Amino acid sequence: MPTKPSYRQAAATIPLLAALLILISAGCSVNEGRITKTGDIPAGYADTTYYIDDNDEPQLAITYRDASLFREGLAVVNNDGNYGYIDDDGEMTLPDIYKSATIFRNGKAWAVRSGSAPGVINRKGETKFTLGQAIEAEIFYEGLARFTAKESGDIRYGFVTDEGETTVPAIYYGATRFSNGLASVEDMNGKWGYINTKGEAVIPATFDAAGTFDKEGYAIVRTDNKYGIIDKNGKYILQPVFEWLEKDGQHYIATREGKYGWSDRKGEWIIEPQYRNALRFFDAELAPVQLSGGRWGYINKKGKIKIKEQFDEAYPFVGNKALVKVGPYYGFINGDGKYVINPGYTWISPDYISNAVNGEPYYTKVQTDLK
Repeated sequence: MPTKPSYRQAAATIPLLAALLILISAGCSVNEGRITKTGDIPAGYADTTYYIDDNDEPQLAITYRDASLFREGLAVVNNDGNYGYIDDDGEMTLPDIYKSATIFRNGKAWAVRSGSAPGVINRKGETKFTLGQAIEAEIFYEGLARFTAKESGDIRYGFVTDEGETTVPAIYYGATRFSNGLASVEDMNGKWGYINTKGEAVIPATFDAAGTFDKEGYAIVRTDNKYGIIDKNGKYILQPVFEWLEKDGQHYIATREGKYGWSDRKGEWIIEPQYRNALRFFDAELAPVQLSGGRWGYINKKGKIKIKEQFDEAYPFVGNKALVKVGPYYGFINGDGKYVINPGYTWISPDYISNAVNGEPYYTKVQTDLK
């Protein structure tokens, strides 16, 4: 397995996803931090980003070409590699002086000043600590942040607390974030197992790939190019039999002979594999699928087409609306397939799309600017 868990492109035929590298990992993310009420959505036309409400009324207009959803009252904005933060009135609360920056989580964010290593800042922009050894650092999950550092010329993974204490040294060849008290890590032989927050091995490194545990205590793993499911004791509850597995609520997107469908945890098909591609239901009644003709539509949980194939791109529902693209323009539909926001935007915030597709923020990682 590579230094990060192996990814499938959420839809290789969706150019925006491919371009943004918004990718879905087998179990890498359990998607339990997904925002279902996003508030105003950053949507762009020409050189302006508009934060639009449900009625397509712009609540803010900013000249930043890159902008996140609002989290904890702040949004990350970026122009030409200069990152800063605005509040929901559009006021710049932290100036765009950073070379990279993450969203805020529990009042903390990673940010990198010019010529500096990754540091953790508070909402006032005060640096709480700097992680000088880090090449990359990611947002905190369960009080720990994954980071990479060079050890003996190679990239290694470790974890640091939100107080700056390295509790798990950078000794692993790959790692996922912590979820449900465990993180998967890759050893020098390319095998994956699990450690606890103290860095103690709790499930031996025997897998070719291993994802995060969900809140029910299950994780997707790969052995001999087949995917199965284990519990927190490392015991299989579903033997590795699938070409692909991807958690979707109580069920899983799975593939057979390259076609996508949905399976339960016992390995029984809920929706027969028949689609060229598929994205998740999450908590909605409809899911986007790509049909044989290449366009996208939406099915219900019985596998019946409810919104016919007509879109060049289609994304999971977030709340009561879903993002779609026809030609060069993006708009939003409701559960009946009717436009609630007509296609008129040439781009949508990658943070909105990452939340819709992955259930995760987009701005989660920074890179050192030390030369």
